[in-house]
Amino acid sequence: MKKKHKIILLITILALIGAVYVVARKKPLPPSDFQEEKTATGIAIPDEVHVYNGRVEEKGDSYFVMRRESAGNYLIADSAARVSFDDKTKFVKKSAPQVVSPGAKFITVVEGTASAEDIISGATVVVYSSDNIKGDSEFLAERVVIIDNF
Repeated sequence: MKKKHKIILLITILALIGAVYVVARKKPLPPSDFQEEKTATGIAIPDEVHVYNGRVEEKGDSYFVMRRESAGNYLIADSAARVSFDDKTKFVKKSAPQVVSPGAKFITVVEGTASAEDIISGATVVVYSSDNIKGDSEFLAERVVIIDNF
């Protein structure tokens, strides 16, 4: 009986040594070529982006340049974008009251019409496009919302 136990123990030890040898020789899997893009705050960037927000730095006849912060947009890093507009672009202005009464439970945001003339340097804007503008530094806006008093 003792001899039988020794043989079983020896077979078990050899099997363990063999398993360790096989695992140790196994090559690690190569790193994946796919790395998910993330913003500066760690949020995953989707495959399609149709809106950016930022502050106007420059304005021309049919365009403006806006500074986009990665923390508030689907961007890897802060960047500028040249946003073109045409006669089909819809302009909207959203504003909140400058003074909020104490105890107010809600703040009423007023939305009104605007035009390209309302875009000024320093203005905060949100631009929309039906095209996928992910990472684009130039694009045509279909809708521009000018944020006032926020």
